[in-house]
Amino acid sequence: MTTADKLKSIGAVAVTVITGLIAVWWLFEVSRRLGIAPTPGPGGDIVVDEFQRAKDILVIVLPLFTAAIGYWVGSQGTTEAKKDADEARDKLEAVVSEAPSDVLERARAKHREAFTRR
Repeated sequence: MTTADKLKSIGAVAVTVITGLIAVWWLFEVSRRLGIAPTPGPGGDIVVDEFQRAKDILVIVLPLFTAAIGYWVGSQGTTEAKKDADEARDKLEAVVSEAPSDVLERARAKHREAFTRR
């Protein structure tokens, strides 16, 4: 694992933990405001509705946490796939190093599409 991959993993963990803590904290804050009645102003209009404000912020916080969790679900198999690709590359290099010197030219002639850049 390269240094960049390690930093990316550490950053992803940090963001996930931070957004998780914020989401849990804000869920707690919303639950504390469940019983608070809206504050009416002098004309009878609602001036402050603490529950509504807390709920509005929760609407922002939960998608952030969901995106962080989605990163982990989406990248779950990439580490294993990279490991498998590295192992396959090592095996291929070992086979090619022991093969006759013209094996790559013969393979290129027979399977030209495998050697073209995509």
